[in-house]
Parts: sequence; C-alpha cells; structure tokens
Amino acid sequence: MFERMTSDTLAFARYLESLLTEEAKCDAIQVCSEANYDSCASEFPFLECPGNNVSYAIRVDECGSGKKGGCGSFFDFNASKVSLAPSIRTALGSEEDHVKDTVCWTLAAEQEMIRISDSAKDYWDTYSVSPPVLFFGADNGVFRQYPATAENSCDKQGNSSYDPRARPWYVAASSGPKDIILVLDISGSMGNEQRIDKLKLAASRVISTLGIGDYFAVVSFSDDAIQLGTEDLLLSRATDDNKNAMLRYIDALEPGGSTIYYSGFDKAFDIFEKSNSVEVSTSCRQAILFVTDGAMSDPEQALYNKIDQERKKYTSNDKKPPVIFTYSFGDSAPEEVPQNLACRYDGVWSRISDEENLTDSMGGYYKYFSYGLGDIRNDDFVAWVSPYVYANGGSLGTTASAPVYDRSPEHPVLIGVVGFDFTLAAMERALGKEVSNF
Repeated sequence: MFERMTSDTLAFARYLESLLTEEAKCDAIQVCSEANYDSCASEFPFLECPGNNVSYAIRVDECGSGKKGGCGSFFDFNASKVSLAPSIRTALGSEEDHVKDTVCWTLAAEQEMIRISDSAKDYWDTYSVSPPVLFFGADNGVFRQYPATAENSCDKQGNSSYDPRARPWYVAASSGPKDIILVLDISGSMGNEQRIDKLKLAASRVISTLGIGDYFAVVSFSDDAIQLGTEDLLLSRATDDNKNAMLRYIDALEPGGSTIYYSGFDKAFDIFEKSNSVEVSTSCRQAILFVTDGAMSDPEQALYNKIDQERKKYTSNDKKPPVIFTYSFGDSAPEEVPQNLACRYDGVWSRISDEENLTDSMGGYYKYFSYGLGDIRNDDFVAWVSPYVYANGGSLGTTASAPVYDRSPEHPVLIGVVGFDFTLAAMERALGKEVSNF
C-alpha cells in the first residue's frame, strides 16, 4: 500500500517536471487561467456524493440535498480545483503573470491526475477504499487538487485562505530532515508596532510546519538567553505534543530588556553541540533562524569570534556548520550586523518592515535547503509526514509528498511539491486494524 503511494507520488512529480520542459506551456495565459475551477468561487458541474467512502478528507455519511455547486460534501471527479494563497491573491483576473502561468501549465496535468486516479481504482478497491486525493502546491502559492471539492476555509470575499507552502507535507518534501533553532529577540523594543505578536505568529508557523523527521528548539534572548520549555540544551523531536507545547511557550513571551546578540547565539550553539554529542538530531541539515528588531548591546567582534569558534568545530570534523538566517524586523531595525552575519557565514539576510509579513519571510527558510534535494542522489525522495489534521474537513491523516524541480538549469530549482493524502480512517479500513499509532 505504502509502496503504491510512494511510486504514484514519484510518477506524478516526474510528470509535472516533464511539462516544464515543453517549449510552450500555453499559448494564451489569460484564456487558460479563466478555464479553471476556483475552490471558493466556482460551481462544479458534475458533483457526486462518495457516500461512506472514508478515503477523502471530508467524510460523508449522507449527502442530503445540498446546494448546487456549494456543498463541500460533494466531489467532482471530472475536474481539479485551483486556489491561490492569500499573499498572491489580487483582484480577480489581475494576478501576476507568473501566477497565471502556473495555473495554466498545471491545468495540463489535470487529465494525468484523472488518469492516475482511475488507473488506481482496481488496486484500492481490493482494500475497500477509493484512490487517495492528489494535489500539487507550487512554490508561488498556487494549489491544484483532484478530485475537486468546494473549500470550507474561504474568507468573506470568497477567496481561499489556504497556503500550501505553510503545510507540513510541503516543507517536509522541499527541505528534508533538519534541525532548526529559532533565536528570538524579546527586548523591550519588540513591544512596539505589535512586533511581539507578529513574531509569535511567525515563529508558530515555522514550528507548525515541522515534521516528525525534524528536530527543533526555541531560544528567546534580551539581557540573557533562555531555551523555551527546558534548559537541558537538547533539541526536541517535532512530534505534535512537543510542537503544541512549544506553541504555548511562544505565546507566553513578553518583551523587555536589552538586546544581547551573543547570548542568543551562545545558547543555540550549546544546544547543537550537546544534541549532536548524544545523537538527538537528524544528523542532516541544521539552521539558526535569528530575528531581531534592535541594535546589539554587546561587542560585535566578540560575536564573530564566538561563531568562528563554533563553526571550526564542525569544519574540523568535515561537517557543515548550521546555516544562519537573519531577519532585521521593523522599520527601525539595524541592518549592518544581521547582514554581516549572513554574508560572513554563507547565510541569508532578510529585511522586513513593520508593514511587511514576517511570517512569510521566516516561513521561506526551507527554500535554501531545497537546492540540495534536486540532484540525482535524491531523485526518489518521498517524505511521509506524521498524522495531522487536514485543512479541509478536519480529518486526521498522512501525506506522501515529493518535490518537483525545474531541471533545465545547471542547478535544479524547486517549483513545488506533489502530495497524496490518505486519511487514518481509510487506512484503518484498508488494513483492518487500528492505525492511530502510525
């Protein structure tokens, strides 16, 4: 069963990559983009009720009458649906060309999605379940799913609130196993312009997208640094329990004090060192996400000396040091030191004003890691995420996902991620036993 989902996931990913090599994806972007079904605004012409079929995220015991095209309990098995993440949604029909282009070229995959599902029916019939839902989330926020169904998370304007890039299946497939430490400035100035609330939201998104194969820690710093939740200087596996507990610790943060950069980095490297020594780690990619809105209150050179010393411990053992992502957050945030940190240590620096979205900026760290997964050695990489609550319907399930790359450049570029959903209810029916501990 899992082998079938893995092979179908890889096959669909390779098919989408084949579409990227065609010279002409569409002759008329505008016409193509208007030929799609929007998950919030469209009425689907061939809705069917799957009845008790528990393979889908929305379980339907009885359909009732429903409203034409508007009931999320029905599926259209003749079409796919499309949604746009809130950050890319503009006035209808005026989206950027790259968004329209993605909507367009993925429409060419609709028949392949139908074919994959239809060809798998006999196989899944033997388990008394239907073929899994399949979908593609693009790096720019476009999402396409088959079979089509109305979305239940639309805003008052009738737009989708779903962003595939913020879902666990997307981050897991695009970045692989990783160790992440968030180093968060909670100095007094973070109380300005609602920065502390924005920081909590951004940090929570990063934590929420981690999968069971990841490890993480969160450090807050001002006059001193504290590891949230524990002082054992160990990373935590990204289980639901550990993530939910950390979200509560993050939500309780309060601003106050000065801005001692050194303390935050010192604590982060101590956590990595101890975790590596006792193998509480993925032994893969590691990263520090450092967010600050204030000028450092401690000597700059001492910080560089500290990081040089810690990096040498890695390089002397032929290991790659943690990647440092720095974020200057707020209109008055300093740029020089955060930017220097990224430049000196081959990291990434971002400047985010008070009006810009810190959540989107921090949530994009995984793109850096995606470049290492595009080579031939990872050609058969498929990520399985631990059971989580699906965005549409509230069912619990897992997802098999794989990255999709544009392989025409010398170094493949991540285009998005494909996925196949399988609810735990369907898995229980197929296996004939409880799977709550999967």
